[in-house]
Amino acid sequence: MAEPSAAPATAHPPSTVRLPGIAAGTTLRFVLLLMTVLTAAVTMLGELAQFLPPQNHALACDLATGFDPASDELANLLRTGDPAAVERCVSSLPYAGRWRAPAGVLAVLAAAAVLYLWLPRWRNRGSRVVPLSRLDPDGAARAELTALAGQAGLAAPPGFVVDPAALARGAVTYGWFGRYTVRLHGGLLLSRMTDPETFRATVLHEYAHLRNRDVGISYAVVALFRAFAGLVCLPYLVLVGGSLLGAQFFGWFVGADEVLWPAARTPLIRQLVVASFLLVMVQLARVDILRHRELHADADAVAAGADVRVWATAAGGDPEPPRPHPVRARLRRLLRTHPSWPDRRRSLADPAPLYALSGVQFFLLGWAALFLVLQLESITSTGVACWVVGTPVAAVVTISVWRTVGYAVATGGAAPTGVAAGSWLGTGLVTGELTSGFTGGPQWFPPRPEVLLLLLLAAIVFVGWITQCARLRLASWRGGPLRASLGVALAAGVLVAVAGLDLWQRILRLRLLGDLAGAFGFGDTITRSFPGPWDAHQTELSLLTRTLLALAVAGADQIAIGAAVVLWLFPLVWWTWWAPRGGGLPGLPRLLLPGLAGGAVCLLGIVAVMAHQHSWQPPAGELRVGAFALLYAWWSGAAIWVGSAVTALAVAATARPYRLLRALLAAGLAQIVALVGLAVLASVDGCLGPLRTMGDSCHVLPAVAWPLLVILTGPALLAVFGAALVAGVGALLAAPLHRLAARRRPAPRSAAATRGRARWAVVAVICGGALLATGTASYGARTSSTSGLAAAVPAESTSTAGPKLRAMQLLMWWKLGGQAHVLELTSAYQGYNRFIQELAATRPGPDGTVPLDVATLRARCDALRLGATGAEGYLRVPDADLQGRWADGLATTRRAAEDCARVLDGPDESAPLEAALGGLVDAENQLLPTIEALNAAVSDALRYWPGLRRDGP
Repeated sequence: MAEPSAAPATAHPPSTVRLPGIAAGTTLRFVLLLMTVLTAAVTMLGELAQFLPPQNHALACDLATGFDPASDELANLLRTGDPAAVERCVSSLPYAGRWRAPAGVLAVLAAAAVLYLWLPRWRNRGSRVVPLSRLDPDGAARAELTALAGQAGLAAPPGFVVDPAALARGAVTYGWFGRYTVRLHGGLLLSRMTDPETFRATVLHEYAHLRNRDVGISYAVVALFRAFAGLVCLPYLVLVGGSLLGAQFFGWFVGADEVLWPAARTPLIRQLVVASFLLVMVQLARVDILRHRELHADADAVAAGADVRVWATAAGGDPEPPRPHPVRARLRRLLRTHPSWPDRRRSLADPAPLYALSGVQFFLLGWAALFLVLQLESITSTGVACWVVGTPVAAVVTISVWRTVGYAVATGGAAPTGVAAGSWLGTGLVTGELTSGFTGGPQWFPPRPEVLLLLLLAAIVFVGWITQCARLRLASWRGGPLRASLGVALAAGVLVAVAGLDLWQRILRLRLLGDLAGAFGFGDTITRSFPGPWDAHQTELSLLTRTLLALAVAGADQIAIGAAVVLWLFPLVWWTWWAPRGGGLPGLPRLLLPGLAGGAVCLLGIVAVMAHQHSWQPPAGELRVGAFALLYAWWSGAAIWVGSAVTALAVAATARPYRLLRALLAAGLAQIVALVGLAVLASVDGCLGPLRTMGDSCHVLPAVAWPLLVILTGPALLAVFGAALVAGVGALLAAPLHRLAARRRPAPRSAAATRGRARWAVVAVICGGALLATGTASYGARTSSTSGLAAAVPAESTSTAGPKLRAMQLLMWWKLGGQAHVLELTSAYQGYNRFIQELAATRPGPDGTVPLDVATLRARCDALRLGATGAEGYLRVPDADLQGRWADGLATTRRAAEDCARVLDGPDESAPLEAALGGLVDAENQLLPTIEALNAAVSDALRYWPGLRRDGP
């Protein structure tokens, strides 16, 4: 820090605000940088690992299913057939390749640690610095430095050295593990007598770095970036860029490029573009930390007694251009590691930005979250990946929001709404999704990009929810510690963030690809599983096809169910606890009445559903299952979803303050009222006359309602997520109207006069109902299964691959397991034929019969059955004609082997042994020509790839 002479100040900064129990902004930014570097390193090292032998085993399994890089992701999914078979293929291959990227990340971190330890030694090299005592024989300078250390709040002063050759009036602090040294420039030491205010300000600024503990963070940032650039960026540019140039201009191929070329051209270009974007993201996170720590140190130095006129004079001596180009000026400000003097003066005049992450940081956070989840899914499950990523993301967002709200409360400023931060976070999430390459093939954008709006809106709602919860707590804050309250808020925020990421990754993200349910024939699966008059309910069938599987999967997700309840129950409990302590919060009745009204709306919808179902109720005595029962449950759930959304929209558009929290509370309460009402209606179903749906006689049967509640409670509780999105839209649209009317409205009545016992009794009843509903949904999640719903088999998708790629697809299918299954079936049939030949060669006994070795024949039949079953569980043949013949032959063999075993165990007189053995002969005659065709196709494919005669995949 270099300072000119002091001059009269033009503005006086406010004092810094200490928020006990809340991490500093520099720490949050370092966590963000670490996430950004990890995301970039895992991504780029994972792609680099594909250039090392053995190359990309996951790609080998994809090729074995018929993967075509020139097709979109949906077409490749359709060719896959059974995703579980693909997963079994990948898991059966050597596992070391998956851990190359994480191992590379550990190497980068180790190199960064070595650099972190070495950089201070380089700064302190003896040829450039001398001990302070050599230039301060009387100890006056050290005495003043020690006094300033006590003034800055340091327990003990650091070590001091002097760089006599540096004439600027500045200083640098470096070191690690508490062993810090301040290197004073020679010009600064001279200014102690000529310009004491600059000397004091500079030293207090360096002491502020020590007090904020950001010196180690600064060197960690530098070391991490250099290790990332040297060990990741440079090799990536050489290998990936060289692969693209070599393939395009010289016909040189690295790894699997030759297999996929020229279709691989677009993915390689995308990889280089994404890598450049990753590097920019890392650079933005790096310079922001270094810039932000300087602004924090300035504020703390002034708070410790430094003269603000030093900064005012420096800003006057280093003016910015009077009217710089706005884009250029913005870019220059973003890329500077040190803020300009005018920026530093503005920060001292208004330190509010120091207590919040900027929009760029929220963007980086969102981008890193989506990108890192995708990378972690390649080595672990989606659930684990969401917890690993969602926890730090939610922690950074929550702590940042609490810092911003806490500063606003402490200084009496306007509290943030979270809309701007949420918009930046959502934009980062959308960008992370677009740059992840999920769509595959030549496409740069997904077929249905409008689905990405859900990410943007969800991020706005999430940050808004955290912001309003923080405002709810801090409205009654009087300066005490906040660690306990922040811990509770962190737990709630982490749960909601993890659930949101999980729902996006497992359900909503697939919507980007198009109509998967229709492509996989899920409508036919519904009509087979739930028979009924579907011709008269085509509209409902279309809606069910698009929603049923997603609701079934989400309704079985206990994390999502818990997060849905936390979204509205957590604010209710805090409202009840903190409302009587100040803040002018509305009373409990004003919160609960909209929810009760919304529950009545949901029940009216359920009554309408029952009346409609009664109009086509099957006659008495017939089982009311199949299509009738499914439509009854689905429409009842739809009534709860629509009623909750309407309730949330109405409350968000009319209530104030805390519109989002009140809308969520009303929607959650409406769900509980609707589920209780549904249980009552289902228990007395037979007594309802024109509303009778499942019953005929009038009896009170609570047990009858239980199966319906088990099915509906999980999906119904998730309606809070939909209500949150609708409430977010309503709150955004209604905000301008509320601002116009705010001046004429009286302030909301405080809840301080509400009786405590009555208030907590009501809340206890609501919490009990919510916990009971959560338990019911969890029971349903443990006992239900979506395997039957997900059994749809996609139709074969036409491939446009060229002959070389088709040959590689077949060879991968053959080498990864197809050949083994062919050999197993061939050996089983050979064993069976030998048994039949030996049986035919056996001489008949005196009674004219031949003794039959039942145990041996049973073993031969079992071998054929197991061989056919194992082959059916393997990947499809990536050739439509061969796949059809192969599947038919396997099915015939399996059925004939099962008939053989059944006759031997029976014996089954309706299926004599001769018929069963004849069935095996027919199955062999059907399957063996297919095996011969497979062998011929493989031999022909080897013409294109003769190296695969010896080498493995």
